[in-house]
Amino acid sequence: MRAIETPTVLILGAGASQEYGFPLGAELLSGIRDHCRFAQQNTAFLSALKAVDLRSEDAGRLAQRIDENIGTLSIDVLLEQNPDLDKVGKCAIAYLTYPHFQPGGLGGA
Repeated sequence: MRAIETPTVLILGAGASQEYGFPLGAELLSGIRDHCRFAQQNTAFLSALKAVDLRSEDAGRLAQRIDENIGTLSIDVLLEQNPDLDKVGKCAIAYLTYPHFQPGGLGGA
């Protein structure tokens, strides 16, 4: 019997995944802000937004909110406090972390 029966993604915090190339919280937040600020010029990120029915303006609103709160909130708290930005935030997190997933998983064969 497996401990987890449904498809699950585990996100480890506090630098647990840094050695695998994943960004730390502050790096992730600034990366999200930068990608969102310049979404119109980044065709790959813009395509990711459009794939989930978002626009560059949605990303711009997230970038602005991050600028207003930089250094005081993590991305999870910021999205929790701004549910209207949840979808664009999750899209940006997926876009920025996806390249770090390698075949075989973390430390896998």
